[in-house]
Amino acid sequence: MVERIAKVLNVTEFYFHRKDDKAAWLLVVFHRMSPPDREKLVSLAHGMAP
Repeated sequence: MVERIAKVLNVTEFYFHRKDDKAAWLLVVFHRMSPPDREKLVSLAHGMAP
């Protein structure tokens, strides 16, 4: 059921398991990105990680 709702809303099903609004928003943005843009974001995040 969650997968069907997520598909209609164009979000990942993991969105519904987040308590933090910012983390949920990041999941939505990442889900909607093109694969090349996802790779850029992951590279950027790796560079920022402690």
